[in-house]
Amino acid sequence: MWRMLISFVALSLLAYASHSSQLFLAEGQMRYLEPNPEKTATSSPTERREFAKDVNPGALQIAQIGGKQPNKPLEMPLQHTDVQMEISGFVASVTVTQRYQNPFTQPIEAVYTFPLPHDAAVDDMQMTIGARTIKGLIKRREEARDIYERAKKAGQRASLLEQERPNIFTQTVANILPGDNILITIHYVNILQYTEGNYELAFPMVVGPRYIPGDTATGATGTGWSPDTNVVPDASRITPPVLKPGERTGHDIALAVKLDAGVPIQDIRSTSHVIEIQDISNHEKTIRLRPADTLPNKDFILRYDVAGKAPEMATIAHHDDRGGFFTLIIQPQRTVTDDQVLPRELIFIVDTSGSMSGFPLEKSKQAMQRLIKGMRSTDTFNVVRFSGDSGTLWEKPQLYTSTRAEEALRYVDNLQAGGGTEMRKGILEALAQPAADGYLRIAFLLTDGYVGDEFRILQAIEQERRGARIFSLGVGSSPNRYLLDKVAKVGRGEAFYVRQDENSEAVINQFFTRVDKPSLAFLEIDWGKLDVTDLYPQKIPDLWAGQPIRIHGRYSEGGESDIVVRGRLVNQSYEQKLHVQLPKNQPAHVAMSTVWARQKIEELMDNMVTQGQTPELVESVTKMGLTFKLMTQWTSFVAVEEKVVNVGGESKTVVQPVEMPEGVSYEGVFGKDKEGSQMQQGSKGMSLASPGVAHSLRNGASAPLVAIFAEPSPSVGEKRAEKPYGLNAPKSEDMSIPMQPKEAVAATAPAKPAADADMKL
Repeated sequence: MWRMLISFVALSLLAYASHSSQLFLAEGQMRYLEPNPEKTATSSPTERREFAKDVNPGALQIAQIGGKQPNKPLEMPLQHTDVQMEISGFVASVTVTQRYQNPFTQPIEAVYTFPLPHDAAVDDMQMTIGARTIKGLIKRREEARDIYERAKKAGQRASLLEQERPNIFTQTVANILPGDNILITIHYVNILQYTEGNYELAFPMVVGPRYIPGDTATGATGTGWSPDTNVVPDASRITPPVLKPGERTGHDIALAVKLDAGVPIQDIRSTSHVIEIQDISNHEKTIRLRPADTLPNKDFILRYDVAGKAPEMATIAHHDDRGGFFTLIIQPQRTVTDDQVLPRELIFIVDTSGSMSGFPLEKSKQAMQRLIKGMRSTDTFNVVRFSGDSGTLWEKPQLYTSTRAEEALRYVDNLQAGGGTEMRKGILEALAQPAADGYLRIAFLLTDGYVGDEFRILQAIEQERRGARIFSLGVGSSPNRYLLDKVAKVGRGEAFYVRQDENSEAVINQFFTRVDKPSLAFLEIDWGKLDVTDLYPQKIPDLWAGQPIRIHGRYSEGGESDIVVRGRLVNQSYEQKLHVQLPKNQPAHVAMSTVWARQKIEELMDNMVTQGQTPELVESVTKMGLTFKLMTQWTSFVAVEEKVVNVGGESKTVVQPVEMPEGVSYEGVFGKDKEGSQMQQGSKGMSLASPGVAHSLRNGASAPLVAIFAEPSPSVGEKRAEKPYGLNAPKSEDMSIPMQPKEAVAATAPAKPAADADMKL
C-alpha cells in the first residue's frame, strides 16, 4: 500500500515546484459537513477614510474608524486571505495569499501579526502589484529590516516577513498608496501528523492573546498592546491588537485543499469548520470552506483515515547534485504483557487563568473528570491549578480510592477562571511534589497555551523534570500548538488537542491507550549498508503505544539494505527488521531537502533549551536559513519595488487588529476595566492597555500609528527612551498616544523626514 502512496506523493511535490499556480475546484456535486452552527461574517464595500487632524498641541483627535453602525466592518488594510493546500500522502504544500488595500486618502504602512503552523518550512515570499511580481530575498534579519526601512523612507513599495516565534509571524508592507491593491504570497511545506492510518492537518488563523510576565522594559520593539518586559523582551511583537465583541474588520479567509491520499480514504471530516467535500475518486478529494464560515478566528482542522492496515514503514526521498534527502516513518510493532505495566502517578496541571473562562475551562473540567474516573486502583494522583498563582488539591499524591476520587471531582468542579497565566509556577509546583518509589510519574497539562514566555517554560521542564513524563492537552479553538507540542517533546510525552465544543472522549481514550502501556525507550537504528548522515532527531524519543518513529536524514549514493530498529520495552530487548531503499537518482520530491533543513533548524532550536541561546547556535540557525532559503527567527524575507511611488516617504502606520479566538472570553482576558484582568496581573510595571491600541511610533515612521478601539494608555503623554526595533535595527522614537476610553484614534503626522535616495537591491 505504501508503494501506491509514494507514487502519489510526487503530485504534491510537483505542486511544491509550481506553488504560485492557483488551485481550481472542479464543478460537481458537493457534500456538506457542518460540525458547528454556521456563522455569518459581515462585509462592506471599501470607503475612503481621512485621518483625523490635530485639535490642540499634544493631543490627537479621537474618531471611530468605520462608523458606529453595528454591522459595518472597520476599514483596515488587510482585506482577504486565501489559502491553497495540496496534500499527497503525508506532505503538504501550502500557498497563503494576503490582499492589502489602502482605504484611506494618504499612503500607509500596514502591519499584520499572524500565525502559521509551527512546523512549517516557510521558503518563499512574493509581493505582487498589478502585473508586477517581486520575489522576496532571504536575508539576515537585521539586514532585511535595514533594506525595508531604507526603501520605505525612499518612497518605494516594500514588504518584510519576520518570524517572532515558530508559529507567529509579522508581515509589514510599506507605501501602500490610496486605492492600491498589493498581494503578499507566502509558501511553506510541512509533514502531516500521522498515527496508525489517521492523518491530521491543522492551519492556524489567529494569534491568541498572550499573557506577558515580567517587569516593563523601556521602549518597545513592536506595535502590540503589551510593552516589552525583562522576561519577554519582544512582547510588543507577539500581542497584536484584538477586536472587542461585536467589532469586525472586513478581513475574511478562504481555504481550499486538494487531497490525494494515494490509497482509499475511509473518512474525512473537520471538527472546526463547515466544509464542502467534492469526491474526485476514492483516494482524491477537494475540500473548501463554506462561504458562511470564513471568519479567521480559529484553527482549521482536517482529519481523515485511510483504508487498510497501517503499514510498518514509509519512505520518500530526493537526490540531486547536493546528495540525497529522505524522510522515513516507522510504525513499531510490539506486544505488552500485564507484568510489564508499571504503577502510575498521575498529576493533572490545569490552567485556570482568565483566557480559560467559559467553554475552555468547562472542557478541561470534563476531561479531568473523565481522567479521574478512568484511573486504576493502583494509581496515585493529584491536581495542581495555576493562574496568577498556583495551588494543589493535596500536599502530595494520594492513592486512588472512591473517596479520594469524589474529593478530587468536587475540587475540579469548583475551579474558577481568572487572573494571569503563571504556567511555569504551576508546572514547577507539580514536578516538585514528593515522588513515590517504583511509580512512573505522568503529568498532564491542560491549557490553551496563551503565554509569551515559552522558552523559559521549556527550560524549566528540561531542568526539573527528573524522570517525569509530561503530556499536554491543548484546549480551545486556537491553542498555542508550538508550546504544547514542545512541552510534550521536552517532557517525553505527547500532545493532544480538543476544541471547546468537541467531544473529548476520543482524546481521553487515546491518552489512556498511550499510558496504559510502557513506552518503547532507548531507541536506535542500525542502518546496515546505507550511507546515511545528519539524522534528525539525533536522539529518537521514547515512543508510547501507537506512536510512529519519524526520521529525516541525508545520504550520498543511495542503495538498499535491511535496517534494524532496537530499543528496550521495560526490562526486555526490542528489535524490528525492515528493508529500506534510497534512490541513486531522484529529481522529484525536491521538498524533502526543505523538510530536512527545517528539521535541522528545529534540532538546533531545541538545543537552545539545554544550552541557552549561544552565539554559535544562533549563527548555525542563521546559516541554515540562508543556505536553504528558509524563515527563522534570525532570517527574514524582504521584497522591494525599484520605482519610487511616494516621494518623501511620508506615510502612516496602520496595525491590523485580529479576532478574539472563538470561545475565548474577552472579559476573561482583558476584563471589563483594568482591575482584575488577566493582563493586569502580568508585568509588574504594566497596567492594562487596550488590546486594540498600538501606542508606539515605528522606527523611521513619518507619522504616528493608527490605533483603534483604545482604552486609556498606561503611560499617557509619556516619552520613552529609544530602543532598537528588532535585532540591531536603527534607533526609533517611541511615543505614547493620549486617548479617551472606548473610542478609536486616528493620528496626525509630525514633521516630514528627509527623503533618502532611491534604493536598489
